[in-house]
Amino acid sequence: MNYSTCRSLILPSVVAFSLLLLVALVPAPAVAQNTVPGLLEPPGTAQVQDYGRPGYPRVQIYLWGNANHGVWKVEEGTDLLEYLSLAGQGDFRQGAETRVKNVLRIYRDGQVGADPVFETQLEDLFARQVESPVLQEGDVLVLESIERRRTFTFRQASQITGTIASVAALVFLLQD
Repeated sequence: MNYSTCRSLILPSVVAFSLLLLVALVPAPAVAQNTVPGLLEPPGTAQVQDYGRPGYPRVQIYLWGNANHGVWKVEEGTDLLEYLSLAGQGDFRQGAETRVKNVLRIYRDGQVGADPVFETQLEDLFARQVESPVLQEGDVLVLESIERRRTFTFRQASQITGTIASVAALVFLLQD
């Protein structure tokens, strides 16, 4: 390959590289990013989840805690158990050493620091052992899972029994 051939290849390569560089440096149009609902949006445009049949009146409630939390518009007269079956995510695992208690509290009329209007364990609500209130405009539902360690388990009882039996067997063997 001679010098003139190299020169003829260099010029088109420099031109092509210059065009690629020019295209790469041209600013691209701005594209809107997805935002977290309610975080950077103007007031009153946050996402509200909807539950109910079209055309029926709704009440706005707020769900906090161990659930699909947020602002909900639910159909008037919606059964509390039906709604919690949709949005609730209680912790129902029971272990040998732990016990989980799922508690639902309903606050109404702007209560702050006061006793809830309604409080029950979810298990009682599911078993229909308590009568649930009708959801009203502005209700705040708090679903909480409280985990407690069991104070005395079957495992601990069997360990104590086994230890006592071993000591008793040792005493009887030593007496002979």
